[in-house]
Amino acid sequence: MLIFENGISQIRISISEVKEKLTTQETVEVYILLGNQVADMGNFEQAEKVFKTALAISERQEGKDSMAAGFALLELWDLYDRQGRDEEARQAWERMSKILKWYFLSLAADWN
Repeated sequence: MLIFENGISQIRISISEVKEKLTTQETVEVYILLGNQVADMGNFEQAEKVFKTALAISERQEGKDSMAAGFALLELWDLYDRQGRDEEARQAWERMSKILKWYFLSLAADWN
């Protein structure tokens, strides 16, 4: 069970209860939504852990260059950028843009 606290606000979720019923992409999306909620509460350290968990799941289940990994990296980039962590933001952006550029180019090729 993951518990995130910020003052009196609390989010509780048992990922293991729903994880088996979700695709990898859906699982990553749940973590991203949770990470964004935690970041909105100002707990950037915990949000980073949640986004990194989303990234690890996507890499383990779909590969380091998967679309799900790209979306998790997008959230990490945004989090780092908001905190002025420029070097980490740059690294996340470079990796994310390569993954998503490849993905969207392959989609465009399929449409033609």
